[in-house]
Parts: sequence; C-alpha cells; structure tokens
Amino acid sequence: MTTIEPSRTALVLIDRIDRIVALPLAPLSGADVVRNATRPADAFLEAPSARR
Repeated sequence: MTTIEPSRTALVLIDRIDRIVALPLAPLSGADVVRNATRPADAFLEAPSARR
C-alpha cells in the first residue's frame, strides 16, 4: 500500500461541480461524484500538517 505523507503531498481538485452534477452519469450520479470527491479533500484538510 502507498503511504501518503501529508506534509509532502498536494491535493488538486478541479472545480467542475456545476457541469458534473448536470451530467446523466452512470453508475454514479453527478451528485455522487461530487460527494465522493469531497471525502479525500476533507481528510486532507484534517491532516495535522495541512496548509490552507
């Protein structure tokens, strides 16, 4: 398994929320895609060494 070092890691999410939510996606809806993208972002920001 890969170990991620928060102090040396960047998380890049591209803001396409309006377009993704509007798409008729399958097997996940656009809203599911957005919700799943927020989970790693939240975890990254909760890391002790996260810079904002």
